Amino acid sequence: MAFHGVPDAEQHRHPWLAWLFQCGFDFTVISLYRREVQFPPDFHLPPGTVVISNHQRDADAPIVGTGLCQRRGLRFTRPLTHFAAREDLFRRGFLSEYVAGWPPPLPQLLGGIPLRGFFEILRTAPIRRVREFSAAETLEAAVAAGLGERDPAVILNARGQREFSRRGGTLPTRLSVIRPPKRRTLWGLRRLRATALQKLAPAFRATIAAQLQGFAALLDAGQLLYFSPEGVISADGRFGRVRAGLRLLCGLTAVPPRLLPVALSYDGLGPGKLRVIMQVGELQNAPDTTDNAAFSTAVRAAILDLLNVNSSHLLAAYLTAGPESFSTREFYDWWQRALATLGRYGLKIDPLLAGSTSGTLAQQRLRWLQRRRLVQLEGGRWQNLWPRNSRAGWQTPAQRVAYFANGFSDLLPGFAARLWP
Repeated sequence: MAFHGVPDAEQHRHPWLAWLFQCGFDFTVISLYRREVQFPPDFHLPPGTVVISNHQRDADAPIVGTGLCQRRGLRFTRPLTHFAAREDLFRRGFLSEYVAGWPPPLPQLLGGIPLRGFFEILRTAPIRRVREFSAAETLEAAVAAGLGERDPAVILNARGQREFSRRGGTLPTRLSVIRPPKRRTLWGLRRLRATALQKLAPAFRATIAAQLQGFAALLDAGQLLYFSPEGVISADGRFGRVRAGLRLLCGLTAVPPRLLPVALSYDGLGPGKLRVIMQVGELQNAPDTTDNAAFSTAVRAAILDLLNVNSSHLLAAYLTAGPESFSTREFYDWWQRALATLGRYGLKIDPLLAGSTSGTLAQQRLRWLQRRRLVQLEGGRWQNLWPRNSRAGWQTPAQRVAYFANGFSDLLPGFAARLWP
């Protein structure tokens, strides 16, 4: 019997399961986030398109994927997207490492859940990234490259020797008998000497090449693919370096693929669910893959030009570069001047922010900052309590301020001088 829950059901090995999990992701996204999707006029998704976006949270891919395929009731109106995901997600035991900080015995229970089949149903395939190649995997690769019987002192650099030493600071006589730490460590390749890295490089590159060739085959077959140009989540809020994977992929297809840039603008300094504005751009031809610098610049610009400046960007700018003490009227006046300045620079403005002419939104956000103890009202004036040594991140409101200020600097470099003339 034909299944109509997804328009490309014939492309799925298990269309009912694909539909079920996709619905689950969509319901989860809308329960946790206020996603607002903005499409260009006459939007369509031609076969063989690569969807690219900035990368700020683990939820980026589900937000983009479910936003593009658009569920209407219990039916998706557009084909489901394939995803390129970090390779370590597919390894047994990943969940126990990912939730290692959760109360026991949850990490142990979750560690036994195999994710590979789950990701296959979701049309997700692995791509190897140097950052997530752990210390344990590095040792396995070294042994596979024929270095297992070598003295660890000639394979491991000083850092590796220090981390893999037995109690008392001694190393075993053979690399193959070393037992890596149980806790997963990133950047495992940074434990090796340069000569050992050269031994591992051919197999490492061959694995990545085969993975990229698999994605190219999907595009040649007319499938849609989500591929993050940055490769990793931004730790500080800035748009990261464009990795080589996307450029290499665009050079492997039979015909250069079309790129669909998408920008995710999170609004995380405010009450309620975390807002995210998903701005979908116009289809573009892939940039010239022979010039790495030009390719990276074009991809970066295609995404950043779509990003919406929202209230969190303005609040972060005011707390990080504004006065230590201010009145409510001074804050309102600055808010309106800032909006006018953004318009003069041609930046996209969050519709919610653009419509805040009465000051209601500014007042709401100011009260939210007060409840989070980032500002305090004393003698009719507000005191800026944001800790200047806050590191960018998502864990606390103070860290979010630094995170959004960094992201705003991508859109408006030198915003302090521009917003305070």
